[in-house]
Amino acid sequence: YLAVCNPYPFKLDVKKFIIANESVLKNAYISKQRLLPNYEIVWDPVSEGEIAVTEGFFIELKNAGQNTIIFTKDMIA
Repeated sequence: YLAVCNPYPFKLDVKKFIIANESVLKNAYISKQRLLPNYEIVWDPVSEGEIAVTEGFFIELKNAGQNTIIFTKDMIA
């Protein structure tokens, strides 16, 4: 797994990010953290929606070697 963060000062579209990076992603989803009312943290698989400004998430890579993650301005939600 690799920790990633939205680098833009705008929301990031999850589906556009996944499509642009499908060659290096093992799964067609990202993992986002969610806090439950009892303060327990869970990780949800997310394949659409938005990533907030500076919000972090996890991706699973196909290969453990060197990979390039693509961020482009057309991924802005």
